[in-house]
Amino acid sequence: MLLALSYVWRWQMPPQGMALPGQQGAEVLVIDADGLPLGPTTTIYYRDLKPADKPDAPVLVLIHGSWATEHDRDALAQALAVNFRVIEPDLPGFGASDGPDLPDYSPPTYARELDELLERLHLKQVHLVAFGMGGAIALELADSTPERVESVTLLDSVGTVEFEWLGDPMLNHAIFGAQLGAFNAARALLPHFGLLDTGSFNFATVRIYWDTDHDRLRDLLTGYHKPMLIVHGQDDFCVPLASAKENYRIVPQSKMVVVPGGHWVGLHQPALVVPAISDFVEQVEHGQAQTKTEADPARLREARLPVKISGPSSRTYEFMLLFIIAVLSLFGEDATCIGAGLLIARGVLGFFEVMVALLLAIFAGNLMYYIVGWKYGAPALRHPLFRWAIKESDLQRMTVLYNEKGTWIVFVSRFVPASRLPVFMSAGILRFSFWRMFIALVISNLLFTPLFVGTASLFGQEMFAMIEHYEKAALFVVVICVVVVLTVMHIVQPLCTWRGRQLWRARWRRLRCWEYWPAWLVQAPILPELMRMAKRHGGGRVFTCANPAIPSGGFVGSPKSVFLQALAGAGATLPRWILLPAAVADSAAKAESRVEALEAWMKKENVNWPVVLKRDVGGQGLGVRVCREHKEARKYFADNLGAVVAQEHVSGVELAIWYAREPAAATGQILAVAEAQFPSVVGDGKHKLDQLILSDERALNCGRIFLAKFAARVADTPAKGEVIVLSEMAQPSDGAYALDATTELATPELTAAIDALAKQLPNFHFGCITVRCSSRDDLRAGCNLQVLGAAGVKAAASIIRDSRRPATEERQQAVERWEKCFAIGAALRAQGAQPAKWKDIFRGIFRARFGG
Repeated sequence: MLLALSYVWRWQMPPQGMALPGQQGAEVLVIDADGLPLGPTTTIYYRDLKPADKPDAPVLVLIHGSWATEHDRDALAQALAVNFRVIEPDLPGFGASDGPDLPDYSPPTYARELDELLERLHLKQVHLVAFGMGGAIALELADSTPERVESVTLLDSVGTVEFEWLGDPMLNHAIFGAQLGAFNAARALLPHFGLLDTGSFNFATVRIYWDTDHDRLRDLLTGYHKPMLIVHGQDDFCVPLASAKENYRIVPQSKMVVVPGGHWVGLHQPALVVPAISDFVEQVEHGQAQTKTEADPARLREARLPVKISGPSSRTYEFMLLFIIAVLSLFGEDATCIGAGLLIARGVLGFFEVMVALLLAIFAGNLMYYIVGWKYGAPALRHPLFRWAIKESDLQRMTVLYNEKGTWIVFVSRFVPASRLPVFMSAGILRFSFWRMFIALVISNLLFTPLFVGTASLFGQEMFAMIEHYEKAALFVVVICVVVVLTVMHIVQPLCTWRGRQLWRARWRRLRCWEYWPAWLVQAPILPELMRMAKRHGGGRVFTCANPAIPSGGFVGSPKSVFLQALAGAGATLPRWILLPAAVADSAAKAESRVEALEAWMKKENVNWPVVLKRDVGGQGLGVRVCREHKEARKYFADNLGAVVAQEHVSGVELAIWYAREPAAATGQILAVAEAQFPSVVGDGKHKLDQLILSDERALNCGRIFLAKFAARVADTPAKGEVIVLSEMAQPSDGAYALDATTELATPELTAAIDALAKQLPNFHFGCITVRCSSRDDLRAGCNLQVLGAAGVKAAASIIRDSRRPATEERQQAVERWEKCFAIGAALRAQGAQPAKWKDIFRGIFRARFGG
């Protein structure tokens, strides 16, 4: 009941991404794990604090760690803002900024997003003050944009991996993975009422550790050349002082200040750190701070020496490591023993301390399983589910076995990986003697654990591989656990929210309705008929003869500009357009020059934004976009290097008209007419855009497309009566759909108009012409048509996705169009036309898919 109430509470909670008092917001691109922008944007909220009497004060960017909230940083930010301009952002997933559903939380990604924020704020030179995990982000930013970063101050910051957590990248990553899995399970299965979604300890807090390459920090530190200040708490138990000292050693130009206090001393007692930071920044501003080239030669030599580890720098940190080892042993004794042996071998911990922690934890864990089995096992076995799976005869047989050999079973279990849970739980359920169990447990652990840990300190890495090979059965358990967790995360949890239920409802609709099926699946049943047509008409490529003047008959790889030039030369009414040649390189300068050429043409022809940009060679909506401003066009050209057709955007009713003319016929005929439909929603002044989309019965079917397309606006509340057109391109990939309007609109007047247009195209006998018109009456009358483009015989493979009729009816019409295309091609081949070669077809498919 509490879990259900928690999901209801989370469902009605306001979304994360709401500005706090004094914060401003800026949109930045979402970056994936490969460092590539995905298209959608996310909002970074930040405070911009400026000293009243110093308009040109140096700019400090205060980068938070994985836990620090805006309230934690407030005292430090206010103290620094007395003499400096302070930019205090909430990085995506933290505080007020959007999250947590982002593809990547690594420091390189945060550095790119932070750099974009600084670019939007027109800040060319800044000083970075980074706390905790923010240090990794600061180092990444300094590495990627050294011209922007003047100095770095590490405030109780993370450092080299040898001094973090267990001191080994593999062991640390295992901890972070377990932490992430436990957090996701807790978020899905515990009634936390939103505390794990928006609190200071949330998904981003644990995910950033998992996504961070901690091994990379040493390279970033040694490669840093500008001034650096290291400020660290004497008693920091999260990041030991030894880590700060190592940072100081390998960055020879750095300065170090140790202050009394723990990890958060700089945030909670800014008076202890602000003077040092202020003096340092002033020195940098006046050119008095050392760079690496000016560092002391003795420190430069010391920085090149290998790392030395002499154990934990404080008892607090040592106890923390031992506590982590003890907790991990509850989930995997053998792997934990190997990890502990590695730490002993590296000098991080002592053998005696590790043995005490492991033995106590293993004793406690095994006793816990025994007690749980003793207290709850018998009642659980009376449950119908267990009673069906475990027969009474099995229990009696196991009881006899434990009474006879229980001591040996407990003893041997310590030497058999992954056996202690079933062994000790069974011992409790079967009421096996506590003292016999305890004596066997003590003896086996005193023999095995020291031997295992000692061996692991010598051969730890090899033992990991041995355990992995030995515990093959564990893989099955892991797979089952992963499936369960993913099921909860992606099915159970979404079904507990209105948004999730609507999206699953959309999935079910798309699965049931053939309108949303892939084209190959819809048309697969007609393949045998196509083979019969090919045999009947003289070959599988004969249909490409239907338009002899067009390469491959317009099946693949035909430039759009060829059709547009032919139609324009014949006097057809077309929206104004221009062909922009392909870029010679994918440089930003080239993209900018193509935008300038586009805007010069727009100015000359008096064309306003928006404009339609589409690949000259392409199909199925690939590379087609409606651009509304310079920035969108620049991004389009950066992504599309091939030749591009830019066309004036015109409104009105859009039709795709299938046309065919027999070689001997004086006039052609319309085979089919598809009227494009562009979904829209109307604001009511109350609901957000995403709610309007998911509430609309038609828009819901393409809800994921529209939510991704309007990611930057989904949290907006449209005004009452405001119409938001969700799709602008007549493509299923953009969320548009089509209705069969053949009966209603294929009038003699429209047929005559389309026939006249088609005859202007040289030797054009089969294809599809796309037009827009201001009204349906003009369409019926065949007048005021704006021709958007034309396609050749590839139109035979297109379908009209009208869900008002069954898929079998559309397949039958598709067969009729193919039959007409093959017949025309066969007739023209008899007159000397040559079919396209297979190599030209495949080359055209490649060009249509990838542009060029």
